[in-house]
Amino acid sequence: MLNEENKAAFQLIKILHNSGRPKDTVFFLQKMATAKKELDDVFIPIFVQAHKAYTNEKRNAIRVIDELIAKKEIEDENYIAQLENYRQKKYDELYLICERTVALVDKILIPNAPTQRIRFIYYKMKADFLRYQAEYAKTQLQPYFITQAADSYQNALLIAKDQFEPESIQYLGLVLNYTVFLYEFKNMKVEAIKFIETTLDMVMPTIYANQSKYADSQPYVQMLRDNSTLWRRETDLPEEKPPEPEKKEENPDGKTENKANDNKNDQNKEEKSNTENNQEKPAEQKDEKHPGTPEGSQSKNEEALPPQEQKKEASIEDIIQEKHTAEEKHQEKEVKDSVQIVEPTIEPPKQQE
Repeated sequence: MLNEENKAAFQLIKILHNSGRPKDTVFFLQKMATAKKELDDVFIPIFVQAHKAYTNEKRNAIRVIDELIAKKEIEDENYIAQLENYRQKKYDELYLICERTVALVDKILIPNAPTQRIRFIYYKMKADFLRYQAEYAKTQLQPYFITQAADSYQNALLIAKDQFEPESIQYLGLVLNYTVFLYEFKNMKVEAIKFIETTLDMVMPTIYANQSKYADSQPYVQMLRDNSTLWRRETDLPEEKPPEPEKKEENPDGKTENKANDNKNDQNKEEKSNTENNQEKPAEQKDEKHPGTPEGSQSKNEEALPPQEQKKEASIEDIIQEKHTAEEKHQEKEVKDSVQIVEPTIEPPKQQE
């Protein structure tokens, strides 16, 4: 339960967060975490979302500038120089906030985390911010960030396997970001694809059987499928459709009919039709890549989620399962109802599948 001082601090931070001021929100939360050596449960969702919003501002600015420069439509050298200077400024700001965040999480918040589930949040956050640094780092620094991010993702994965169901948004969100990291930074393309397919094979029967229970997991499943399809195309691997659960129907004569073979035949007919169409039409050009990301990939991670889905991902109720008093439960509900997650809108890339 929050004391009076923490209640006042929370109200201030909530106002800043709702006002779309991630820089100020991050400043106060980092001051609080440094002084207290930990964060109360109610501060953690805002802590994660405010830091992501602040860094995404920098990353988006760099991406837009890189796209402008890559088009080579600007002939004014002075204007190009100004763009490059502004890009460097945004990179320096991104590097600084990531460096401070990683240091705070690594040296203070992870060692003092009261539960494994909270420790999972911090390991995943640390890994993501190291990935942000690797995204635009200079050549000589990138291997360091990649190695550190890989270690943090592995630590988060170990905790996730022990603490969360594989169908949960926490586990699927981690798999989503980790496989993007494997594909784009570690050059482990086949491993990333296989990891996604193994995960989907494991979770889809349960999700199909309990669609209402796992409704929040659907966007993650779809993005994992999209990435798998896109990456198979980029690596020239044959596309594989995720297995559908067997459906059995009862015939009018009372016998049970297995529909798996019919589904397989329909799938084969569809693939044959697609093959014939591809032979009749010239090969389509791939969508233009984003030069601001490694290898220009259009891979999807959690930043591609709509803001309301990102709010679910940081839900206190789903991630932090502690014994609360009645007053704390009421306060938690008030927080979840009142906090509006402010996140730059990042439109998902065009589908290539």
